[in-house]
Amino acid sequence: MVRGEVCLASFLKHLFIACGERRCAMQTCWLVSGDSRHEPIALPDGTTVVVGRCRLTRIKDTRCSRQQISVQAMYSKRVVLIKQLGVNPTSIETVELGHHGEAELRPGQTLHVVNASYPMHVEFRGPASPPPSTLASASASASALAPAPTTSPSGRPSHLPKRAWHSPSGSDSQAGSIRKFLKFVGGKDRAKDNSPSVSPTKGNAQKSPTGQRGQPAHWSQSLRDAMDDPSVQIFRDDQVVVILDKFPKARHHWLVLPWRFVANVGVLRADHLPLLRHMHDVAERLSRQVQPLGAATAPPTFRLGYHAIPSMSRIHMHVISQDFDSPRLKTKKHWNSFTTGYFIDSEVVMRMVEEDGRVVIPEDTAELLKKPLQCHMCHREISTIPKLKEHLGTHKL
Repeated sequence: MVRGEVCLASFLKHLFIACGERRCAMQTCWLVSGDSRHEPIALPDGTTVVVGRCRLTRIKDTRCSRQQISVQAMYSKRVVLIKQLGVNPTSIETVELGHHGEAELRPGQTLHVVNASYPMHVEFRGPASPPPSTLASASASASALAPAPTTSPSGRPSHLPKRAWHSPSGSDSQAGSIRKFLKFVGGKDRAKDNSPSVSPTKGNAQKSPTGQRGQPAHWSQSLRDAMDDPSVQIFRDDQVVVILDKFPKARHHWLVLPWRFVANVGVLRADHLPLLRHMHDVAERLSRQVQPLGAATAPPTFRLGYHAIPSMSRIHMHVISQDFDSPRLKTKKHWNSFTTGYFIDSEVVMRMVEEDGRVVIPEDTAELLKKPLQCHMCHREISTIPKLKEHLGTHKL
């Protein structure tokens, strides 16, 4: 009887150990190369690793920093937190993170390490995986990769050195609109202000170098430079700055950018609501200050909103007049990016964040840029951009 009890206890002990080992084995996460460039990289739960240009990833592209991204697996949520550390853009699907930007990588999504290249995806695997051949390399990867920096910039992120920023060309009414806002910005004409820009945060923000070996930043990062350029600023306070769009698609086209870094609409959460409301309020007040072109014309109509899949890193609200009278509007992509569901109104974004806690971008959104040209006023289809512009003249916008 005693012997039977001992055997039962021994059996239960081994069963407990086996179940524990099985449970641990299920908790595995791997960063897998989409082009079979390298072996899967093990991502232990809650441990931050840095991925970049090295022998482990077999990436030799000098545009990719040795510390391009930090990666942290969160097993409980079955997601991996990606943070861009390098200068050139990292993206998830088609959305770029931006320098020091963060986003969640989920199973089924594609991560491009740099400049839309070197695809990877994340896999949460069961006890039968990974294959034995990858275990040794995965173990080596965990020790070979350096830990991610623990300090993050506070307030405004560090900036890149100034790049050449040419004065916006296009309609004279946009440049002249700065004068309309002198009372609103406290009577200071910033278009003529050549004094150094002062950060609205305490102290002076120190700029970071351009990347390795003096490489220039990717064009999608240039909004950082514009935020500090007095020649394009029309308003600033301690939360946001409003600048002239470098390539305006209408007579009046501005960008509202927060000093606080937010990568894009895809990462917006409930705690961003106060900032979104402030951006909207500033844009509305500025747009109401614009005077009509003549006594016989009405004040211009504006739309405030965001591109669902932005081309520039860093969230920015477009404030654009609906005349679309600009030589910079040249292609179907330009037109559809502001007149289809690709352009999400600011109020819609705020409502989604308030009600759902995030902004949901439909999977087929990118296809909206390929739609036939259609007048945003009467919805008539037009064959070419020149004919569309001629047609817009009939609406006396």
